Amino acid sequence: MLRAVYTDSRASPGDTVVLDPAESHHLVSVRRARTDAIVTVLDGLGRSLHCRISEPSPERTLLRVESETRTERPAPELCIAHALLKGKATDSVIPDFAALGVRSIQPVICEHGEVRLDSARVDSRMQKWRTAAREACKQSGNPWFPEIAAPLPLLDWLNGAGTRYTLRLVAALDPESRSIPSLLGASSVPPLSIAVLVGPEGDFSAHECVAIRKAEWTPVRLAPYTLRSETAARVALAQIVASVMR
Repeated sequence: MLRAVYTDSRASPGDTVVLDPAESHHLVSVRRARTDAIVTVLDGLGRSLHCRISEPSPERTLLRVESETRTERPAPELCIAHALLKGKATDSVIPDFAALGVRSIQPVICEHGEVRLDSARVDSRMQKWRTAAREACKQSGNPWFPEIAAPLPLLDWLNGAGTRYTLRLVAALDPESRSIPSLLGASSVPPLSIAVLVGPEGDFSAHECVAIRKAEWTPVRLAPYTLRSETAARVALAQIVASVMR
């Protein structure tokens, strides 16, 4: 199936959509799409435009919008707060977060983390993450692009935006932790919103653990053994999606 991204939400059936050079190149040069090929175009806001190529070009492809589909936002609202990791580890998980239907992604800076970004590097990384998220949505067919926030110190987020989620889960090795399926299965009514917090490879500091408990985050155990941070995030989200997402 051919998919592309076009973020002008004003387009409607009968209109002509002009793809930017990057989308045009991928569609025509990489996917080798030709005149009259059917393309589904995502605007990132729940709309899928079903189009036919009228003028293929690697620099400026024209599409004719034939129909559209509107998809409601997945429920419950899902946020992943993930420790900023060194190297390309954070980059590698962003596409999976997008494909799993996460509404918001919040990178957090932890005391035991090894990554510190200046403002220029933050801008560059966020642009890279947003591009990766869009590509993942295009590949998976998810018509809702996730919001990716600028990295914040963990304690700032816990005391700010992190407080608004109905159910707050933190990946933990605590022996009293519950599994996500058992926790969600115990309630007959799904929560309106869920946030999942996953720490760095070195785990949260003692100071951060105190703040997490004080903010009433529920510890959840994801597997019998210790997982890498990026693996833990994927597992937690997959378990939530399988349990309650629709």
